[in-house]
Amino acid sequence: MAARSARSPDGPNAPDLAGRAIVTGDGLLELIVSDATRALHDLTGWALERGIELEGLHVAQPTLEDVYLELTGGEAGQE
Repeated sequence: MAARSARSPDGPNAPDLAGRAIVTGDGLLELIVSDATRALHDLTGWALERGIELEGLHVAQPTLEDVYLELTGGEAGQE
């Protein structure tokens, strides 16, 4: 899995990307996908076709803590 984040594009025409989407408190759209290369291609192609700048785009692999929390269903900071 890989996490990608960018400022959330407004409107109903946002691309349909396979994965779990989370809009954070600071307005970032975070997607957790199994095929980051394909999802990034789809997202950037969609943005280029519409002249949209993906401000703050970031691609990262999950940390060991992210994987642990995903497997256990826990939240960071809980014991």
